[in-house]
Amino acid sequence: MCDFMDVEIETIPIDVIKRNLDIISTRIFDACKKVNRDPKEITFVAVIKNQSNETIKNLFNLGVREFGENRYQQLEAHQKYFETNNIDFNQEITWNFIGQIQSNKITKIANRSQVIQSVDNLNILNVLGKRTDHKKIYIQLAGINDQTRGGVSFENAEELIKSAEKLNIVLSGVMIVPPFEKDPRPYFNKAREFAKKHNLDEISMGMTSDFEIAIECGATTIRVGSAIFKPNNYAL
Repeated sequence: MCDFMDVEIETIPIDVIKRNLDIISTRIFDACKKVNRDPKEITFVAVIKNQSNETIKNLFNLGVREFGENRYQQLEAHQKYFETNNIDFNQEITWNFIGQIQSNKITKIANRSQVIQSVDNLNILNVLGKRTDHKKIYIQLAGINDQTRGGVSFENAEELIKSAEKLNIVLSGVMIVPPFEKDPRPYFNKAREFAKKHNLDEISMGMTSDFEIAIECGATTIRVGSAIFKPNNYAL
């Protein structure tokens, strides 16, 4: 199989990214204003799936410091590129892993991520519980009945919370991806109430198509990808 990093990937010009980031910033501001929230409450994670290293450099140079990856191979490849080219990005970037976690990649993912948003089973918690370094860990709640997307049911998430306590793991929050074809509000609201019930401060929800709704429903983190990189008003 051809690896993603073996394929030449188009670099998105910095002016395109800047324009789209400005549009996204306005969308965040307007969504926060609608529900009397401070935009500074919102953590913006740039999802860099299938983007080139030069595109990531452009994002960095425009001030973005939170990056999200959903495949370990891409996460590792990006970081190694910066390391071998003496680009000291990694110390300033917060790397969020947001993809489904394979059991044989748990330790590797933890070695290269400060935030792990997609914990959805006890096996992952058991591995993370043996580490001495501090990671921000989110439970991924199942908003979609699709095993390829990951996530744990709200009922089973209750058991994961108890397991984390027994392992002395301090959870930071929850993450959810609602079904694309449905109104996301019920899923966002349920995730918010779950986080509140368990005193979890961070709520990661909302992507390009629905992050305004997520902000209205209480998101503290949004994960935006395509709106950053598409040309000509795609982010509107």
